[in-house]
Amino acid sequence: MHLRAAIKAEPKEPRWHIHLAQALTKHQRFDEAEGSFAAAAELSNGHSAVLMQWAKSLRLTGRPADASQVYARVLQQNPSPKVWLAASEALTEARDTINAAFAYEKAFPEEARPEFATAKLADMHITLGNYDKAKQFNTKLRTENPDNVEAGLREANLARWDGDIDGAKALLLSLWEDHSDHAGLAAALVEEGEGIAVALATEAARDEALPLETRRRCAFTLCHFMDKSGEMDAAWDWAVLANSLYPDMQTPDNLAPLRDMLDKAVMAYDLMPDAEVDTSSRATKMLYIVGPPRSGGSLLQTILSRHAGARSVGERGALMSFLPQLLDNPEKLAAQIEQLAMADIAGMTRSVGMADFFIDKTPHYFLLAGLLEKVHGGAQFIAPHREFKDMAVSLFFHEFGIEFPFTRSITDIQDYLNFHEAAIVRWREAGVDIWPHNHDRFVVDPMTRGQKLIESLGLTWDEELLEDQDSDGAVRTFSARQVRGGVTPKFKGRGERYADYLIAAGLRD
Repeated sequence: MHLRAAIKAEPKEPRWHIHLAQALTKHQRFDEAEGSFAAAAELSNGHSAVLMQWAKSLRLTGRPADASQVYARVLQQNPSPKVWLAASEALTEARDTINAAFAYEKAFPEEARPEFATAKLADMHITLGNYDKAKQFNTKLRTENPDNVEAGLREANLARWDGDIDGAKALLLSLWEDHSDHAGLAAALVEEGEGIAVALATEAARDEALPLETRRRCAFTLCHFMDKSGEMDAAWDWAVLANSLYPDMQTPDNLAPLRDMLDKAVMAYDLMPDAEVDTSSRATKMLYIVGPPRSGGSLLQTILSRHAGARSVGERGALMSFLPQLLDNPEKLAAQIEQLAMADIAGMTRSVGMADFFIDKTPHYFLLAGLLEKVHGGAQFIAPHREFKDMAVSLFFHEFGIEFPFTRSITDIQDYLNFHEAAIVRWREAGVDIWPHNHDRFVVDPMTRGQKLIESLGLTWDEELLEDQDSDGAVRTFSARQVRGGVTPKFKGRGERYADYLIAAGLRD
């Protein structure tokens, strides 16, 4: 009351607006606080300290993209590490990982960059699928500190995603010789099937003093180990524990943001003028695999990438940083199509080289299929799927990031899989051709099914596409280890084995 009186008495004094905004923030009235900070920023002629508070307030209201624009104003006045890092965080929240990595890199000069920042940049470039750039940062860490276990683990993962499974395992075993007390290393070795690390991973998963991330990683790897050993009760119990060890980020409806994005994307697709976005003459084509995670997409991507002229970009997803921000303005989106296409192709070319067509398997791209078709004229889409219970168990048994909060319970997983199926139908009804791919039938009869799929895409069939290639680094995703085994039906039926567990966990008919 007193602050509002002060504002009324001196409406052009920024201090009163700042104090009011701070008070509103303490009471979690973030929208009102943001308005007061905005007023203070204008009245102070864009003072950097006020802008910083305004940007933080924008992030609290769920507007990180707007916050990043405010941080940009601060950087014009004061390009300090603190501001660059804050801008990077806002850009990450806005899913603009490309510019987030750029901002993070600008925070420190290379010669003075601290170890934590180098590690962060390596991880950010892994997220972007820029594995060569990630290797550069991680090699620097390993060179400066060969005893850095986290850098060693990252090097092993990068080797695995490049197809060097044996080299990755050898590196892990080498690290274990000197670091047999490291929980993260134990988890990685258990994932490789090494029983020597099971005891430490078990202890770490149950240690409430350890970070949730460490405990969760150990619990998931123990789940996989027990599942492969046929210990179903133990496997399920570890999965339940692992899924309980995420930070509390769930909402009453975890699918609400996805439904909203799909609605806006379909509307934008319908409203965009075709004449302004004709990209059919472009030489480079795109092939998108838009099935849900754990649906056989990585195996499919590996096979397709063996085709002459093809290059896999893993789960690149760069356009997820741009398209969602333009959904409310189809005309602006149409005007930027050419620029987005050129930038996207240039980024993929830098990452994996020239190609006649690139293959992308970004999970959330099923929400934007029609717009991806607009950006890359002639783009093709494949939606792989498996037996419902198999996918449900696989999703529940694997760790996912914050963008997949619906994998923590069987009922949420079921809702997500149903939504995904409905979204594919909706895009087809809107006019987007999405080719179905039944993974279960394919692994039983890969020759017949594979030839039919390849030819339906307008490509030339070759039986060598099905041959297992140990050195094949085409699929740079978290399924690389499993994909190395080639086309096999051995993963079929897991859902049926766990059918009683699924029903007890709430699976509906």
